[in-house]
Amino acid sequence: MTNYYFDITLIVGIIILHFIADFVFQTHWNFLSHWNFESIFNHYATVLSKYKSRYALLFHVIVYTLIIMWGGFIIAPNNILNALIPWAILNGILHWLTDFITNKINKILWNRESDSLHASFTMIGLDQVIHLICLFTTYAWFYSHLYETSKFLGTT
Repeated sequence: MTNYYFDITLIVGIIILHFIADFVFQTHWNFLSHWNFESIFNHYATVLSKYKSRYALLFHVIVYTLIIMWGGFIIAPNNILNALIPWAILNGILHWLTDFITNKINKILWNRESDSLHASFTMIGLDQVIHLICLFTTYAWFYSHLYETSKFLGTT
């Protein structure tokens, strides 16, 4: 049986860390490239810059990865600290993949005439759910892997 370490403090910490990394620490340029609110309120504006710029997406993910790596050292229990860098890098890759796919879908949704605003916001919500699922499942995998390894080595 796998032993996961998830207490409410860690869960809330990961959610807050995701929010800070995905929104707060993004630059003005990257924020507008990521979610251009002009486009949301004006159906005739150009599509989001991030759809057009892979550099904006890459910069967004690099900032995201560095922030969750840094924040992870603050919120993670001591017995998983050696897995934080691979955990952050894996989540950076998953974040890029998720944003790349959801941005492509959002671009298609914006080109539809009917209900594009609601569909786009729904996709943004789904994007956030996928990010949180990735963060929690990869944390559980790393933690359980470390727990099983330490049990095997007799260090627990």
